[in-house]
Amino acid sequence: MSEFSQVARTKPPGVPRWARGLVAAGVLLAVLGFWERGSGRTKLALERERLRTAGERTVLRELLPAPVADASNAWTAMLPWTNQLHSLTGALTRASMWIWAQPGILQRIPVSRAEEGGAPEVAEVRAFLAAQPALVRGVQDAVLRPEYEPGMRYTNGFFDLPADAVVGRRGGQLLMAVVAEALARGAADEAAQGLEALLSLAAHLDRQPLLISGMVGCSLTQLAVPLTAQVLAVEGVPDAVLERLQRRWSQLQPAAALERHLEFERALSLDHYRLLVESAERRRKAGEWPAEAAEIFGVPEPSVWVREARRWVQEPLWGVLWADHEVAWSLRRWADRLHVTRTGRHEGWSTAWHDIAGLDVKAGSIEDVEWPGVQPPSRWDRVRCRFALGGPVLIPESTWFRSAVRAEVAARLGEAAVAVRRYTLRHRNPPTSTAALVPEFLPEPLLDPMDRRPLRLHSRGVGRVPYSVGHDGTDEQGSCAVEGDHPYRTPMDGRDWVFPAVTD
Repeated sequence: MSEFSQVARTKPPGVPRWARGLVAAGVLLAVLGFWERGSGRTKLALERERLRTAGERTVLRELLPAPVADASNAWTAMLPWTNQLHSLTGALTRASMWIWAQPGILQRIPVSRAEEGGAPEVAEVRAFLAAQPALVRGVQDAVLRPEYEPGMRYTNGFFDLPADAVVGRRGGQLLMAVVAEALARGAADEAAQGLEALLSLAAHLDRQPLLISGMVGCSLTQLAVPLTAQVLAVEGVPDAVLERLQRRWSQLQPAAALERHLEFERALSLDHYRLLVESAERRRKAGEWPAEAAEIFGVPEPSVWVREARRWVQEPLWGVLWADHEVAWSLRRWADRLHVTRTGRHEGWSTAWHDIAGLDVKAGSIEDVEWPGVQPPSRWDRVRCRFALGGPVLIPESTWFRSAVRAEVAARLGEAAVAVRRYTLRHRNPPTSTAALVPEFLPEPLLDPMDRRPLRLHSRGVGRVPYSVGHDGTDEQGSCAVEGDHPYRTPMDGRDWVFPAVTD
């Protein structure tokens, strides 16, 4: 055999098998990466097209409230009292519990609970209010101003969130204490003035774009119900005062406010994701485990290995591959929330109550629960959606909606109850139905937000009180019965949601 043929038959040195495997794996990962990124962009484009077709507003600047003059701005007038509101004593922070425990307002309050919130705390609250007359008068005068705009600004790609929710909560606690203490002294005029200020503050917070402000407004609205029941039970309150209270109740529209809040929060989340895509440092800070998760809510922090894997693997991949997936997933979730809200507003909240409970399953707040017609996020969704599904769930989504619905019902019950009281005082007999209040005391019949039918009246003692059919949409003739051993503590705990009567 010639030398040439021997050289020709010799095999050249081949590429090692492990190297070929690495190259193949790299090519496969690159293809999967391009496909993953492409599918995310497609999903996001579809969601944005849905928003455009529906005419939804998603630009944050367009949703910011217009500036108002300082002379009519309640927020500006409350600023001098901010430090004092932040340092309220324990007596006022417990004021809301004391209000619910007043004997005779609500049924089946345990005697020990009523005694616990009785005379000693009244004296403590009274002493604090007596020592702070300027604070009380200043807050009351401030919240009665017609506008409320806490100076929200959007500059340099960052939205400056005001601390109006904290000020509103503290201001509400102060005003609740003012009303309750005045009622304990029998000062009906002072109680009515304080209640009018409380309702004005709740309406101001409802009109703010931030969801947290609206939730504080919803809480104040519900807490104003038993206080209103007490004021209505006092003899000698002038009709002009009752008319002002009725007008304040009519200005409260928590369900409509919820829709505005969700639209604003959607635009805010889009802007938040834009900043996360632009800055790895923002992604790192946004991915940190919140301190309140363990301190307040008892959610354990993940292990060091999990935290480091998220920081060095998941978050870089998120910026390259999964950002569009999470933004699209988030937009779909906001669409679901708004759909539930609009269904409840126009068809009745009892129709949407099932969907409200399903929101927690859809958002991954509740795991290992099957809900009819609801698809929970998959494990792969949890990997992709680092910031929407990778952190602790501190407040379930259904809380937002249930609070707003209860506040909406409370607002309509409060408005109707004051109108019923005015009718009774003028005609010496209670009305037979809410239709009898039109047009003398109401321009049109008040509808039950739960089933979109006129509110019903239920006989209590010698009078009548309005009630709602509750979340199931079934009229139980004003029944306050509660299944099981849960005590009846609020107007929203019974089978029907009934305005409380002090004569009960």
